[in-house]
Amino acid sequence: MTDGLLWNIYSAFNQNRIIKCIRESMLMVTPVILIGAFSLLAITLPIPALDYFVKNFAGGILVNLMQSLYNVTLNILSVYLTICVAVRYSRNIAPSVRDYFGPVFNALCGFFILSGSFVTKDYSSFGVTGIFIAMFSGLVAAHLYHVIYNSSYMQKFSYNYCSDIAVRNIFKMFTPSIITTLLFLLFNALVVIVGGFDSFHDMYTHAINYAFADMRREASSMLSYIIVTHLLWFMGIHGTNALHGVADDVFDPALLINQHLISQGLAPYELYSYPFWNVFITMGGCGTTVCLLISLLLYSNRSRSRDLAKFAILPGIFNINEILVFGIPVIFNPILLIPFITVPLICFSTATIAMTVGWIPPASYDIWWTTPIFLSGYAATGSIGGALVQLFNLVLGVWIYKPFVVLLDKEYNSASMHRLEEMKNLIKESRNTWEEVTFLDRQDVLGEAAREKAYELSRDIDKPRYKFFYQPQFDNHRKCIGAEAVMIYPDTNGDNIYQPLITQLIKEGGIAWEFEKNKLYMFLRDVNRLIRTMGPHSVFTTNLTIDTVLSEELFQFLRAIRENHPQLPKHIMIQIKEQETPRLISVNLVKLRRLHNLGYKLGINSFRMRNVNHEIMDSGIFQRITISSTITAAILKEENIMKTVVGIGNMVKNYPMIDLAGMSVTSDTQKNLLEVKGFNIYQGSLYSEPLPIERLEDFLRNK
Repeated sequence: MTDGLLWNIYSAFNQNRIIKCIRESMLMVTPVILIGAFSLLAITLPIPALDYFVKNFAGGILVNLMQSLYNVTLNILSVYLTICVAVRYSRNIAPSVRDYFGPVFNALCGFFILSGSFVTKDYSSFGVTGIFIAMFSGLVAAHLYHVIYNSSYMQKFSYNYCSDIAVRNIFKMFTPSIITTLLFLLFNALVVIVGGFDSFHDMYTHAINYAFADMRREASSMLSYIIVTHLLWFMGIHGTNALHGVADDVFDPALLINQHLISQGLAPYELYSYPFWNVFITMGGCGTTVCLLISLLLYSNRSRSRDLAKFAILPGIFNINEILVFGIPVIFNPILLIPFITVPLICFSTATIAMTVGWIPPASYDIWWTTPIFLSGYAATGSIGGALVQLFNLVLGVWIYKPFVVLLDKEYNSASMHRLEEMKNLIKESRNTWEEVTFLDRQDVLGEAAREKAYELSRDIDKPRYKFFYQPQFDNHRKCIGAEAVMIYPDTNGDNIYQPLITQLIKEGGIAWEFEKNKLYMFLRDVNRLIRTMGPHSVFTTNLTIDTVLSEELFQFLRAIRENHPQLPKHIMIQIKEQETPRLISVNLVKLRRLHNLGYKLGINSFRMRNVNHEIMDSGIFQRITISSTITAAILKEENIMKTVVGIGNMVKNYPMIDLAGMSVTSDTQKNLLEVKGFNIYQGSLYSEPLPIERLEDFLRNK
């Protein structure tokens, strides 16, 4: 029931245009975060020897380089995020627009105005501190710009007197840009004049700190502080920095009191200090994200989440968690909000109890915030018990994060399943319209799902998840003469991904040869085994993309196979789709002839007699044509389909070396109609469904 409620909330968040825009923007700045996190790690090493080396090697060149890298990444992260939010939001509300300079320019102007950095000369808001302003400016500026740009008032203006289209577009941008920028200036001026603050950023920072003006070093105040800090993080506000003034007023005196008592030989008694916060509450960063990191590595079945977690291991050891907070993301993620707040609260409670009852002394020794877990617990308390409490909290935190990580995967997998189904339908539709469909360059949820699936496919090249089933093929006398390899690729939820979709994604992703080479290895291994069962005249077909078929790599690969197994090529048929045959101009037919001369058979599948010309047919290099399954399915229902079948049969009569095959044959009536029109090979449920190799061998023995 709780899972269902959280899932519904998460789905509602996903459908919200603003939340979706922010998440997509966070994804866009992930490379900046990754580079910045590692550069930050290099300049904040808690290991004295390494820190000394980095800061003094070659006159400090390493630390200067890393500092420069940090300055142009995480130190201005909010600037990058402002641009990304403006672009993503513009794409969502105005997908037909391709020039986003206007919204981006206005968003940056709005961000610089609201941050107040050029007034106060404090540029800290350009980094993670200004994330909230970045999101606010990007969304509001882009929305205002498009509303004004598309208003009826603006449509009255004519800029046709400008012959240069670029100049005309600049003039059209001027009015919405100046109005949007002036609105930001007026809003910020109102905050400055009425509130007496330096800027909008200064106003909400003061407002947050005011709520904790009377905070005391007691448990109830600390609990409130933890909750508010992490809620701010959830909303994209750097909670730790926003409440930095409060923390200084509370934590610094506690540390000084404890250190003074220790110097006097007395026992420290102040529990809540900066070391306490760094050691027990923010292990791995805000939200005790070292527990989230381990949970992702142990329990997530989503490759992108696991890979992101692997990237986050090294920074996470040193309590740098931007990769997880912005990459998963944790921000605006209601599923992770509960453990993100709950785990720090529980860690606070266990550490407080341990110190109160005297199991461990208060954390009284100042340590650098990047000190790794366990070492920090020991160093801050001066007791091995500090490390043991951290270990207990770590195990407990991982256990708490686990069900939410699993639930998050469940949501991702469900969304992915629906989007894969949409892409499958688009591919089927493209086969009817004969128009090529692409996915990786789309700027919508389908494009996002396609890019993630293509990434998974690229990862699976060396350790494939797929396997082959084999669809037996029969002649007119119901004798099994071979089989077609059908790739079964299970998704993370157990459902099989549509094979033509996989083919499309590997082709668009530029990994067709690497992916299909491994397919061929597996296929050839199975063929060697099946020949012994089916006999010396059996033929086994596999489908490859046109890019792979025409590649030099495939030719060299198949030539090496022939040299090692001279009898194998006559059992292998490589098929390409008819939609790809327009690429078979003379020079490419020469490439195909090389495969034919090696002894391999070639075929054309999904045939509908639309693209194949006489040059291809007269080349003599194809031995089989397999009609589309949609033709077989409609042969008894539609007269024009029957005419197509007749036309195909008449065409192939002129080429006696070519066999005609029918796919998805489900009844004797279909088979008999096809046989009359010249077909002599059939496959489909009339004979057998696709079978794994072991079951195929049993099937053939029983036959």
